[in-house]
Amino acid sequence: MAATIPIAPELVAFVTRGHHVSDLTIRSGDWPLAATACGQNPRLVFLHPGVGDRRCWHEVMAILATDHSAVAYDRRGFGDTPAADAPFVDTDDLQAVLDACVTRPAVLVGNSQGGRIAIDFAILRPDRVERLVLIAAAISGSPDPDWDAELGQELVEAIEAAEEREDLDEVNRCEALVWLDGAAGPEGRIGGPVRKLFHAMNLVVLRNESAPGPIEPPSAYEHLERLAMPVLVIVGALDLPYQRAGARALAERLPNARLVELGGMAHLPQLEAPDTVASLIKEFLALE
Repeated sequence: MAATIPIAPELVAFVTRGHHVSDLTIRSGDWPLAATACGQNPRLVFLHPGVGDRRCWHEVMAILATDHSAVAYDRRGFGDTPAADAPFVDTDDLQAVLDACVTRPAVLVGNSQGGRIAIDFAILRPDRVERLVLIAAAISGSPDPDWDAELGQELVEAIEAAEEREDLDEVNRCEALVWLDGAAGPEGRIGGPVRKLFHAMNLVVLRNESAPGPIEPPSAYEHLERLAMPVLVIVGALDLPYQRAGARALAERLPNARLVELGGMAHLPQLEAPDTVASLIKEFLALE
Protein backbone atom coordinates (compact mmCIF):
# COMPACT_ATOMS: atom_id res chain seq x y z
CA MET A 1 0.00 0.00 0.00
CA ALA A 2 1.42 3.40 -0.90
CA ALA A 3 1.22 6.11 1.75
CA THR A 4 -1.44 8.73 1.01
CA ILE A 5 -0.63 11.31 3.70
CA PRO A 6 1.78 13.78 2.05
CA ILE A 7 5.12 14.51 3.68
CA ALA A 8 4.64 17.41 6.10
CA PRO A 9 5.82 20.87 5.02
CA GLU A 10 8.50 20.78 7.71
CA LEU A 11 9.95 17.63 6.17
CA VAL A 12 9.61 18.98 2.64
CA ALA A 13 11.84 21.85 3.74
CA PHE A 14 14.25 19.28 5.14
CA VAL A 15 14.33 17.52 1.76
CA THR A 16 15.15 20.77 -0.01
CA ARG A 17 18.24 21.11 2.17
CA GLY A 18 19.61 17.97 0.57
CA HIS A 19 18.59 15.39 3.17
CA HIS A 20 16.77 12.11 2.60
CA VAL A 21 13.11 11.77 3.60
CA SER A 22 10.89 8.97 2.34
CA ASP A 23 7.43 7.58 2.84
CA LEU A 24 7.57 3.80 2.83
CA THR A 25 5.54 0.69 3.51
CA ILE A 26 6.88 -1.85 6.01
CA ARG A 27 5.42 -5.36 6.06
CA SER A 28 4.55 -6.97 9.37
CA GLY A 29 3.74 -10.47 8.20
CA ASP A 30 1.28 -9.76 5.42
CA TRP A 31 0.14 -6.40 6.86
CA PRO A 32 1.34 -3.05 5.44
CA LEU A 33 2.47 -0.41 7.94
CA ALA A 34 2.81 3.13 6.59
CA ALA A 35 5.94 4.96 7.75
CA THR A 36 8.06 8.07 7.20
CA ALA A 37 11.84 7.92 7.52
CA CYS A 38 14.36 10.74 7.80
CA GLY A 39 17.86 9.63 6.92
CA GLN A 40 19.29 6.13 6.66
CA ASN A 41 19.48 3.45 9.40
CA PRO A 42 17.23 5.26 11.89
CA ARG A 43 18.34 5.65 15.48
CA LEU A 44 15.03 7.14 16.68
CA VAL A 45 11.73 5.27 16.35
CA PHE A 46 8.62 7.34 17.08
CA LEU A 47 5.41 5.70 18.36
CA HIS A 48 2.24 7.76 18.22
CA PRO A 49 -0.60 8.05 20.79
CA GLY A 50 -4.05 6.52 20.51
CA VAL A 51 -5.53 9.83 19.31
CA GLY A 52 -3.04 10.49 16.52
CA ASP A 53 -0.74 9.00 13.93
CA ARG A 54 2.80 9.47 12.65
CA ARG A 55 2.02 13.03 11.57
CA CYS A 56 2.15 14.17 15.20
CA TRP A 57 5.94 13.57 15.11
CA HIS A 58 6.78 15.24 11.79
CA GLU A 59 7.87 18.60 13.23
CA VAL A 60 9.98 16.95 15.95
CA MET A 61 11.57 14.71 13.33
CA ALA A 62 12.39 17.69 11.12
CA ILE A 63 14.09 19.52 13.99
CA LEU A 64 16.16 16.49 14.96
CA ALA A 65 16.87 15.10 11.51
CA THR A 66 20.05 17.09 10.83
CA ASP A 67 21.78 15.12 13.58
CA HIS A 68 19.56 12.07 14.16
CA SER A 69 17.96 9.70 11.65
CA ALA A 70 14.43 8.63 12.53
CA VAL A 71 11.36 6.67 11.50
CA ALA A 72 7.72 7.05 12.54
CA TYR A 73 5.02 4.57 11.58
CA ASP A 74 1.24 4.28 11.76
CA ARG A 75 -0.18 1.40 13.78
CA ARG A 76 -3.06 -0.64 12.40
CA GLY A 77 -6.16 1.53 12.02
CA PHE A 78 -4.23 4.81 12.31
CA GLY A 79 -3.20 7.24 9.60
CA ASP A 80 -2.38 5.42 6.36
CA THR A 81 -2.20 1.91 7.83
CA PRO A 82 -5.42 -0.05 7.21
CA ALA A 83 -7.46 -1.28 10.13
CA ALA A 84 -6.82 -4.87 11.16
CA ASP A 85 -9.04 -7.75 10.07
CA ALA A 86 -7.94 -9.99 12.97
CA PRO A 87 -6.33 -9.51 16.39
CA PHE A 88 -2.61 -8.72 16.30
CA VAL A 89 0.32 -7.95 18.60
CA ASP A 90 1.60 -4.38 18.76
CA THR A 91 5.14 -5.38 19.72
CA ASP A 92 5.31 -7.72 16.70
CA ASP A 93 4.61 -4.76 14.44
CA LEU A 94 7.28 -2.69 16.18
CA GLN A 95 9.70 -5.60 15.76
CA ALA A 96 8.90 -5.62 12.03
CA VAL A 97 9.71 -1.91 11.80
CA LEU A 98 13.05 -2.42 13.55
CA ASP A 99 13.90 -5.47 11.44
CA ALA A 100 13.10 -3.56 8.25
CA CYS A 101 15.14 -0.42 8.76
CA VAL A 102 17.06 -0.30 12.07
CA THR A 103 20.35 -2.16 12.38
CA ARG A 104 21.38 -0.96 15.85
CA PRO A 105 19.74 -0.63 19.27
CA ALA A 106 17.04 2.01 18.87
CA VAL A 107 15.86 4.97 20.88
CA LEU A 108 12.10 4.44 21.24
CA VAL A 109 10.09 7.64 21.65
CA GLY A 110 6.51 6.89 22.65
CA ASN A 111 3.56 9.08 23.60
CA SER A 112 0.62 7.63 25.56
CA GLN A 113 -0.25 4.27 23.95
CA GLY A 114 2.97 4.55 21.99
CA GLY A 115 4.81 4.75 25.30
CA ARG A 116 3.07 1.59 26.45
CA ILE A 117 4.26 -0.27 23.38
CA ALA A 118 7.79 1.06 23.86
CA ILE A 119 7.83 -0.19 27.45
CA ASP A 120 6.39 -3.59 26.51
CA PHE A 121 8.98 -4.02 23.76
CA ALA A 122 11.90 -2.88 25.92
CA ILE A 123 11.00 -5.49 28.54
CA LEU A 124 10.75 -8.20 25.87
CA ARG A 125 13.81 -7.19 23.84
CA PRO A 126 16.17 -4.98 25.86
CA ASP A 127 18.94 -5.88 23.41
CA ARG A 128 17.10 -3.90 20.71
CA VAL A 129 16.61 -0.76 22.81
CA GLU A 130 19.30 1.81 23.58
CA ARG A 131 17.12 4.36 25.39
CA LEU A 132 13.47 5.26 26.00
CA VAL A 133 11.68 8.61 25.82
CA LEU A 134 8.24 8.18 27.42
CA ILE A 135 5.76 11.05 27.07
CA ALA A 136 2.64 10.59 29.23
CA ALA A 137 3.13 6.87 28.72
CA ALA A 138 0.46 4.29 29.43
CA ILE A 139 1.66 1.13 31.19
CA SER A 140 0.29 -2.34 30.49
CA GLY A 141 -1.34 -3.79 33.60
CA SER A 142 -1.52 -0.52 35.53
CA PRO A 143 -4.71 0.28 37.48
CA ASP A 144 -7.50 1.90 35.45
CA PRO A 145 -8.23 5.55 36.30
CA ASP A 146 -11.53 6.73 37.77
CA TRP A 147 -12.78 8.60 34.73
CA ASP A 148 -15.56 10.42 36.61
CA ALA A 149 -12.94 11.84 38.96
CA GLU A 150 -10.46 12.61 36.18
CA LEU A 151 -12.83 14.25 33.69
CA GLY A 152 -15.91 15.09 35.69
CA GLN A 153 -19.20 13.26 35.36
CA GLU A 154 -20.67 15.81 32.93
CA LEU A 155 -17.91 15.34 30.35
CA VAL A 156 -17.93 11.55 30.75
CA GLU A 157 -21.69 11.49 30.12
CA ALA A 158 -21.31 13.80 27.10
CA ILE A 159 -18.73 11.46 25.55
CA GLU A 160 -20.83 8.38 26.27
CA ALA A 161 -23.95 10.01 24.78
CA ALA A 162 -22.06 11.03 21.62
CA GLU A 163 -20.68 7.51 21.26
CA GLU A 164 -24.15 6.03 21.70
CA ARG A 165 -25.59 8.12 18.87
CA GLU A 166 -22.43 7.61 16.77
CA ASP A 167 -21.74 11.34 16.59
CA LEU A 168 -18.04 11.11 15.74
CA ASP A 169 -17.63 14.87 15.39
CA GLU A 170 -18.84 15.40 18.95
CA VAL A 171 -16.65 12.59 20.29
CA ASN A 172 -13.73 14.19 18.47
CA ARG A 173 -14.53 17.58 19.98
CA CYS A 174 -14.63 16.11 23.50
CA GLU A 175 -11.43 14.16 23.01
CA ALA A 176 -9.64 17.27 21.75
CA LEU A 177 -10.68 18.99 24.97
CA VAL A 178 -9.29 16.15 27.08
CA TRP A 179 -6.07 15.27 25.26
CA LEU A 180 -5.10 18.41 23.34
CA ASP A 181 -6.33 21.26 25.53
CA GLY A 182 -6.14 19.39 28.82
CA ALA A 183 -9.39 18.79 30.68
CA ALA A 184 -8.44 21.42 33.27
CA GLY A 185 -7.76 24.05 30.62
CA PRO A 186 -10.20 26.08 28.51
CA GLU A 187 -11.61 24.42 25.41
CA GLY A 188 -9.80 25.73 22.34
CA ARG A 189 -6.60 26.50 24.25
CA ILE A 190 -4.78 24.97 21.26
CA GLY A 191 -6.20 26.12 17.95
CA GLY A 192 -5.24 26.68 14.33
CA PRO A 193 -3.43 24.03 12.27
CA VAL A 194 -2.57 21.95 15.33
CA ARG A 195 -6.22 21.53 16.29
CA LYS A 196 -7.15 20.80 12.69
CA LEU A 197 -4.45 18.12 12.57
CA PHE A 198 -5.65 16.55 15.83
CA HIS A 199 -9.22 16.32 14.52
CA ALA A 200 -8.06 14.81 11.22
CA MET A 201 -5.85 12.20 12.90
CA ASN A 202 -8.37 11.25 15.57
CA LEU A 203 -11.27 11.00 13.13
CA VAL A 204 -9.44 8.15 11.38
CA VAL A 205 -9.09 6.41 14.75
CA LEU A 206 -12.77 6.87 15.60
CA ARG A 207 -13.90 5.53 12.23
CA ASN A 208 -11.82 2.38 12.75
CA GLU A 209 -12.87 1.64 16.34
CA SER A 210 -15.04 -1.34 15.34
CA ALA A 211 -12.08 -3.15 13.74
CA PRO A 212 -10.20 -5.86 15.68
CA GLY A 213 -7.72 -4.38 18.12
CA PRO A 214 -4.39 -5.57 19.46
CA ILE A 215 -4.14 -8.57 21.75
CA GLU A 216 -3.87 -7.48 25.38
CA PRO A 217 -0.15 -7.54 26.23
CA PRO A 218 1.31 -9.13 29.36
CA SER A 219 1.42 -6.75 32.31
CA ALA A 220 4.54 -4.58 32.40
CA TYR A 221 3.50 -2.83 35.62
CA GLU A 222 5.18 -5.38 37.89
CA HIS A 223 8.37 -5.51 35.81
CA LEU A 224 9.34 -1.88 35.29
CA GLU A 225 12.54 -2.26 37.31
CA ARG A 226 13.86 -4.48 34.51
CA LEU A 227 14.22 -1.40 32.29
CA ALA A 228 17.89 -0.67 33.01
CA MET A 229 18.51 1.57 29.99
CA PRO A 230 18.44 5.40 30.33
CA VAL A 231 14.86 6.70 30.28
CA LEU A 232 13.50 10.22 29.88
CA VAL A 233 9.98 10.57 31.33
CA ILE A 234 8.00 13.62 30.17
CA VAL A 235 4.54 14.76 31.26
CA GLY A 236 2.55 17.96 30.81
CA ALA A 237 1.42 19.92 33.85
CA LEU A 238 -2.07 20.26 32.29
CA ASP A 239 -2.42 16.52 31.69
CA LEU A 240 -4.91 14.49 33.73
CA PRO A 241 -4.01 13.88 37.39
CA TYR A 242 -3.52 10.13 36.93
CA GLN A 243 -1.10 10.79 34.06
CA ARG A 244 0.98 13.21 36.13
CA ALA A 245 1.02 10.89 39.14
CA GLY A 246 1.82 7.92 36.91
CA ALA A 247 4.78 9.71 35.30
CA ARG A 248 6.24 10.57 38.71
CA ALA A 249 5.79 7.01 39.93
CA LEU A 250 7.30 5.62 36.74
CA ALA A 251 10.40 7.79 37.06
CA GLU A 252 10.81 6.75 40.69
CA ARG A 253 10.57 3.05 39.89
CA LEU A 254 12.96 3.01 36.95
CA PRO A 255 16.62 2.56 37.90
CA ASN A 256 18.00 5.12 35.41
CA ALA A 257 15.30 7.72 34.74
CA ARG A 258 14.91 11.47 34.60
CA LEU A 259 11.52 13.22 34.95
CA VAL A 260 10.60 16.46 33.16
CA GLU A 261 7.25 18.15 33.77
CA LEU A 262 6.31 20.68 31.09
CA GLY A 263 4.43 23.68 32.43
CA GLY A 264 1.40 24.84 30.49
CA MET A 265 1.16 21.70 28.33
CA ALA A 266 -1.19 18.74 28.23
CA HIS A 267 -1.06 15.19 26.88
CA LEU A 268 0.46 15.88 23.45
CA PRO A 269 3.42 18.24 23.96
CA GLN A 270 4.99 17.26 20.64
CA LEU A 271 2.05 19.02 18.97
CA GLU A 272 2.05 22.04 21.30
CA ALA A 273 5.79 22.69 21.38
CA PRO A 274 7.76 20.45 19.02
CA ASP A 275 10.86 22.57 19.50
CA THR A 276 10.76 21.98 23.26
CA VAL A 277 10.27 18.23 22.90
CA ALA A 278 13.01 18.02 20.26
CA SER A 279 15.41 19.93 22.51
CA LEU A 280 14.73 17.59 25.43
CA ILE A 281 15.35 14.55 23.22
CA LYS A 282 18.53 16.06 21.80
CA GLU A 283 19.88 16.83 25.30
CA PHE A 284 18.97 13.32 26.46
CA LEU A 285 20.77 11.71 23.52
CA ALA A 286 23.88 13.77 24.27
CA LEU A 287 24.14 12.31 27.78
CA GLU A 288 26.49 9.37 28.08
